[in-house]
Amino acid sequence: MTEKKLKGKNFAVIIDEAHNSQTGSTAAKLQTALVMSSKGKMSSLTVEELLEQLQKSRVRPENVSYFAFTGTPKHSTLMLFGRPVDPTRPASKDNLPRAFHRYPMRQAIEEGFILDVLKGYIPYKTAFNLANQIEDTKRVSGKAAKRALAQWMALHPTNVTQKVQFIIEHFSKNVAHRLDSKAKGMVVTSSRAAAIRYKKSFDCYIAKHPEFAYIHCLIAFSGKMTGNQVMHANDEQLTGDVFLVDENEEFTEESMNPRIGGQDLRLAFDRPQYRVMLVADKFQTGFDQPKLVAMYVDKKIANDVEIVQTFARLNRTAPGKDEVFIIDFVNDPVNIRRAFAMYDEGAQIEDVQDLNVVYELKEQLDAQGLYEASDLEAFKKARFKTIRDITHAQEPQHKALYAATEGPTQLFNQHLKMLREAIATWEVAFDKAHSQGDEARMKSADHHRQEHANQIKTLMAFKSALERFCRTYAYVAQLIDFGDPELENLAAFAKLLQKRLSGETPENVDLKGLVLTGFDVKRKDDQPSDDENAPALETVGPGGGGSAGDVPRFLHEIIDKLNRLFGEATPLRDQAIFVNQIASIARENDIVMAQVENNTREQAMKGNLPGAVQQGVVRALTSHQELATLVLKSDRQAMAALTDVIYELIRNQRNIDLDNMSV
Repeated sequence: MTEKKLKGKNFAVIIDEAHNSQTGSTAAKLQTALVMSSKGKMSSLTVEELLEQLQKSRVRPENVSYFAFTGTPKHSTLMLFGRPVDPTRPASKDNLPRAFHRYPMRQAIEEGFILDVLKGYIPYKTAFNLANQIEDTKRVSGKAAKRALAQWMALHPTNVTQKVQFIIEHFSKNVAHRLDSKAKGMVVTSSRAAAIRYKKSFDCYIAKHPEFAYIHCLIAFSGKMTGNQVMHANDEQLTGDVFLVDENEEFTEESMNPRIGGQDLRLAFDRPQYRVMLVADKFQTGFDQPKLVAMYVDKKIANDVEIVQTFARLNRTAPGKDEVFIIDFVNDPVNIRRAFAMYDEGAQIEDVQDLNVVYELKEQLDAQGLYEASDLEAFKKARFKTIRDITHAQEPQHKALYAATEGPTQLFNQHLKMLREAIATWEVAFDKAHSQGDEARMKSADHHRQEHANQIKTLMAFKSALERFCRTYAYVAQLIDFGDPELENLAAFAKLLQKRLSGETPENVDLKGLVLTGFDVKRKDDQPSDDENAPALETVGPGGGGSAGDVPRFLHEIIDKLNRLFGEATPLRDQAIFVNQIASIARENDIVMAQVENNTREQAMKGNLPGAVQQGVVRALTSHQELATLVLKSDRQAMAALTDVIYELIRNQRNIDLDNMSV
């Protein structure tokens, strides 16, 4: 658009969901396509002139207007697309950029165009207790252990089956009848493996409970998973085969939704028979389904934008849709309400972006001494030759680019390898001292190990800073013409170098012997804040700094910490004894026994069984006061779930096996 024949014309670029992809390589490529000169002219440029052209291409041409739409802008969105209050002056702290037009969430709610989803927000807490039946004599990475334990807990059969029962019961009692029995729900899971296990548990529970046969569910996830990625160590201890899979079995979206014949899931979910969709990183943004009334969240949501975008799937209006439900099993309600407060009246910024952040990041990279000026110069010449080859329709020589980054790559990777070997040596020394009870040598080994761990932390910070520099430069260079072609060269150099550097090798944490000894899903306190000041969007900073290197821990230390954080659960063995007692009390009633033995589940549930279970809970107050009180004070759903379990035990003429309380 800088060509002579186009310079006198004006153009428009329309961008939807403008909070995404406008500060990275996608936006940069669009800018370059809009304003770079023709190939013929490029072929005659020197390397410095070419870098200058590339840098200038990032700044938006004056004959192009941008129309950007988003409901959840970031600070960068307003910097890129906002207009200063006084357009004759540059943006500054007293001349902040604003949206050309705003239609805030609160106004849309008050005018009836969308629903207030937070009115239906109900947070729950998943409480659990863990125990390790095998003595751990070797320390593991604290970070790796926490990740492994979180995944172990998320995929644990008790966690999945209990929440699936909760969801189906809640959906049936509170959601299913709405919108002329066309209301739908979405379950947001933490991973593809979790979504697959949810699907298997959903199908199994509904097959055992024909009264829920009208609830057909779909699953949405990308790619392919194997049985080895989906299975859990405790699956084999189950009496049924809900989760048992062959480790080589493959799961895809298509194979797990066989009834829709490959139809687009958006269209399939609109069909009346499909009431629930289980998702893993899909359909949390941009998905428009007005009949969606309930959302069950079993995933930590990372940031404010994602929180609002995810929950906003419920805000569409539909005839008869006057209430929505968000059951959140894992997120902190304070974070949820803060995110919505940020966008409720329209996002605000309190300061403009500091453009010097690019140079601050450059200084951080230079200070590490992992590359020289000669490396950057060699890369510049190699890149110029590569671009020139492209303009002359020749095969580009990427080998020269890799050769120009070989020195820093080898220096980084070899140093990282040496540090890891040193850490392993000092960990062996610690283990030996620990086995001998030698506190002084343990302390010395730990000190040396930590020194090397901190150096690894510094290397990893350099690798992260390379990526942060590329991202920040691609953003800020759209705001200002730096007039510094060397920054353009460093950005390209950093992008390739970052890809070649070794990363942190995930440690395999052995969780053999780990058992779940207690589990509860409890209502969490949710007190809306009295603070009426909405939080402002934050600028991009240089980052850096950070904490010390990863500290090794014995697994039992991490388990103890998690139990203190999440350990308000009633032990599973106590729960089993309590349920068995209620079942025994119900069996004393001959009428109940006859109704269960001679009728369907649905008919039995309409008979004397619910009353007998409630009487049993009251009688159990003397022996299990805490559990009985909890059930009696809970909503009807808790009592209904207990009644369902008692029915199963009576029908199958058994009690819960107390010797199998490790799962």
